Amino acid sequence: MKVRNNQSKLTLDYFVWNGKKLEIGICKESINSDIIISFLLKNRKTKTSITLDYSFDLVGRTIKYTIPVNQLETLTQGRWDFYSKYKTNNKTVVQRLGFFDSPVASKVIRYQKPIYNKGENAFIPYITEKNGLSINCNNLMNLQSESYNVIRKVLKIKQANIINNKLILHRCSIDLWTQLG
Repeated sequence: MKVRNNQSKLTLDYFVWNGKKLEIGICKESINSDIIISFLLKNRKTKTSITLDYSFDLVGRTIKYTIPVNQLETLTQGRWDFYSKYKTNNKTVVQRLGFFDSPVASKVIRYQKPIYNKGENAFIPYITEKNGLSINCNNLMNLQSESYNVIRKVLKIKQANIINNKLILHRCSIDLWTQLG
């Protein structure tokens, strides 16, 4: 099997986000079994980084790393990129995590719901344009706008009525209306 890492990147088998924890799967052949690995999140603008706690389990040929969500609550606004870090031959190696052996994901499926809302800031994991794994930490409205593919359409409303518990919006003087239910 091909070892799927290089000096700057480590390819993931999968990641799963359910709003409570983040699971990252890495093929065990991609990692030297003698290496103690750390996971980092690095803020793209400030270059601040935090080391993440995790648990792990070997499932077949994949090492499943589980990162609890509570430690992500300390993130400040910005985009945070995932990295692995380990020492080998007295040398520290830092590698970007992502799906670098895969075609670039379409923008519509890059954001992984649900958005985790911790009050002032919320966050959501996503796949970057270069297939790296990252987290976007921002206010809830900005994340919803970006991640739910919101289509903005301006309507000029002439009149609004409630008929049979339904809101009827009249966009022009003729009887053209939209029901929102």
